[in-house]
Amino acid sequence: MPNIYKSQKGERAIKDRYLQFLKYWPVANQHLWIPTREGETFVIASGPESAPPVILLHGTAFNSTMWMADIVAWSQYFRVYAVDLIGDAGLSAPTRPSYTSDAHALWLDDVLAGLGVGQASFVGISLGGWIGLDYTTRRAERAKSVIVIAPGGVASKNALVWALPLLLLGKWGRKKMAERIGGPAPANPSPAERAVGEFMAIVFKKHETAYEELSDLLR
Repeated sequence: MPNIYKSQKGERAIKDRYLQFLKYWPVANQHLWIPTREGETFVIASGPESAPPVILLHGTAFNSTMWMADIVAWSQYFRVYAVDLIGDAGLSAPTRPSYTSDAHALWLDDVLAGLGVGQASFVGISLGGWIGLDYTTRRAERAKSVIVIAPGGVASKNALVWALPLLLLGKWGRKKMAERIGGPAPANPSPAERAVGEFMAIVFKKHETAYEELSDLLR
């Protein structure tokens, strides 16, 4: 397995903080571990089991904590599956297959099979948006709908124009990258929003983001 963290201490800091956040998931939920060809995938399931399924795909350098502010409303009407992307700062396997192949579509095939979902709606942001678009392009029959927010993520050479310089600018650059991925921080953040912002700062400091893996894109 690749090392996607800058140190074992950094990995522990991110995962310990994430596990603390999961204790405060605002609605009843189940933690699922789905076996896939890329290794285990961690999924948080919320909402009525009989409701229409929605797959949430978070942005790069983060995890399903990103959806905590939305899950209360969405889980009233949908069976919501917040999926930790492989190779990212969640609890899924650290595997990072090529973005120029169908590897992520095959991975999502396995995730949906493990969830027992034949067709679903997809919501993704940044890298998660790109993965959602890639999947629904390849598997149109499995997508009821797809909603994407800033879907360029890592899998676009245009993203590298702004991502690479920011990575070289230390704490300020990481802050600006987080804002570019997840939107600007609220002017008067609540305690929960402040905690998530601090968590994102830890992730960007201690995790090797997908923006730093450029071999496939620069060939």
